[in-house]
Amino acid sequence: MKLTDLQNLMDELALQQSKNDEVLSADREQEIQEALPNHPEWMEEMRTRDNFDRHLRHVLAESPSTHDRKAKLLSLIAETPAASDSSYSIPAQPATSHQRSRRRALGLITASTLMFAVAIGIILSSLSPALSVAQVQDSLPQLWDRSTEELMSAHESASIQADLPTGEWNQSRIRYEEDWQPVRLKTAADQVAAFRKFSFRSDRGVTHQGLLLSLPTSRFSAEQRPAATSPFSADIRYLSPPSGLTLAIVSWSDAQTDSVYFLAVPAETRTLDALDALMYVNPV
Repeated sequence: MKLTDLQNLMDELALQQSKNDEVLSADREQEIQEALPNHPEWMEEMRTRDNFDRHLRHVLAESPSTHDRKAKLLSLIAETPAASDSSYSIPAQPATSHQRSRRRALGLITASTLMFAVAIGIILSSLSPALSVAQVQDSLPQLWDRSTEELMSAHESASIQADLPTGEWNQSRIRYEEDWQPVRLKTAADQVAAFRKFSFRSDRGVTHQGLLLSLPTSRFSAEQRPAATSPFSADIRYLSPPSGLTLAIVSWSDAQTDSVYFLAVPAETRTLDALDALMYVNPV
């Protein structure tokens, strides 16, 4: 049996559904048992996979965040484990000792292969495309034309955790329709954001409406995060939803809540200016 045959056998064992699946026949088992002393490259392959398995378990147990886990897993995959770190040695014992070593090796190979599949899944899930500010802003006009009930029913979940931005956002003069609700953005990353629609009355007696969107800072690369730290110092982008209304859209980063916020308000009613004035006037 060649080394590639051994690797194929490892894959077959990893996919074995039950003990009744005859992946390893009696003849093949005898063949491996007799050939192990003469094929140190097979044991080297077992050592490599066993080292990876032990390192992988350590990474998964010790890395608290997805970002740290991704970096460590990528580093682990790039490494070649040293043979001296392994608990295996090339068999040089009678046949019964060979059999025990072979069974232990094949059992660890199966576990290693399964753990490798788990690691790849974690890496792929954490390597989803990073969002850009423009991508999220492009989604806001479509969200504006849909009611809160429509946005809520369009998502499988009923709630999502998020915080209001730092500042005077939690005051009685601002009325929120609902608690934070999830919405799936039509972006390349297909991310889920938290949104709240709100309204407030200005000192002039005009009722204004707005849409607030929140995403964790980790969803954006360092280069893609908004530089502004306030909605009133951010650059304004004007977009129109299908209804024809022109929206003034701003985005900013909030270090205290570890979030990136997006605000959409009607441009014609100068809602952004009215909201700015509201934030710096004590409620009556």
